[in-house]
Amino acid sequence: MPGSCSNPGCAAQENWPAHRSGCKSSTTKPTGNGIKCVMLPSYEEVTIHPGDAIFAAAPAPITHKFGFPLVLRRSSTVHDEDNMHATWLMISPDHGLAPPEWQRGVGDCLVARADKEPLDTSTLAAITDYVSDIMNAFSDDQEPSVIERRFYDRKKLDRFIREHVQMQQDYKATQSNPDLFT
Repeated sequence: MPGSCSNPGCAAQENWPAHRSGCKSSTTKPTGNGIKCVMLPSYEEVTIHPGDAIFAAAPAPITHKFGFPLVLRRSSTVHDEDNMHATWLMISPDHGLAPPEWQRGVGDCLVARADKEPLDTSTLAAITDYVSDIMNAFSDDQEPSVIERRFYDRKKLDRFIREHVQMQQDYKATQSNPDLFT
């Protein structure tokens, strides 16, 4: 899996392929140690060292605006694949568009909570759906003040996350018990 050096100062290593042979990747499967975060687009849970350089990054603007700051780090030097959910997390809360460097060829991205608390896949999935709703509001030409009142509130996000997680649990329950609908 693409990654970066486990030494916090090496995370931005420009020549990662050459540097990799002497380093241990900072991104691993969950072990109970470190900080739980999520790799996009696969939604794979991984852990990272608390000193990882991702925590020095500025929070994604939209997530900061609604009160759940997330930080992102591209995890490979090869950025030939698009990563729709990472792009969504990087949109501006003012106009609903991501900067050009986040619109194409983003590749795999690591996503963590800026406060270093654990981030699980169900919470991140809910947040990306919430951001999708914000983008839809922009594309429907809603006034920025309406979007602000409707979405940029941590309590509203928390309610959305709870409902989204419950909806996913209900869906999984129906998938494991198809007789409910016969």
